[in-house]
Amino acid sequence: IKEKQITDENRDFFEKSRVKSSYSFPILYQNELLGNFTIDFTQKIVRLSDEEINRIRNMCTQAGIALYHAALYEDAQKCFQDRKSFILEYSEKIKEPTDEILDSAKLLSQNEFERSIQIEYLNTIISACDQLLKLTKDLSDE
Repeated sequence: IKEKQITDENRDFFEKSRVKSSYSFPILYQNELLGNFTIDFTQKIVRLSDEEINRIRNMCTQAGIALYHAALYEDAQKCFQDRKSFILEYSEKIKEPTDEILDSAKLLSQNEFERSIQIEYLNTIISACDQLLKLTKDLSDE
């Protein structure tokens, strides 16, 4: 580090930590700073070669890509879990009216009932269908 670049805060840090020399490399992905990779030498002043610096920069580039992909993966997992929870929730809401429709329809098709009982079963079917339509409307509004 050139003397002009050293602030009092940096100087205090180096003196307290007994750092003799230090290199700091940004970890970037698509020009976004994700972090820093810092190497501190406490035993002696070390000057890295251009080849070593380039190798470390390449590692930092790879680290930036890996961190970005890890964040993408985490987001994808969260979306998957949210979707799974959503589907489970709506499956439970759909199950009851669907069962009512099926049970009423089976009873109507297998037995002869008085007109009043037929109307009761048909009203159950209509009510359950209305519940399902409301659920689908709620889904399309979200």
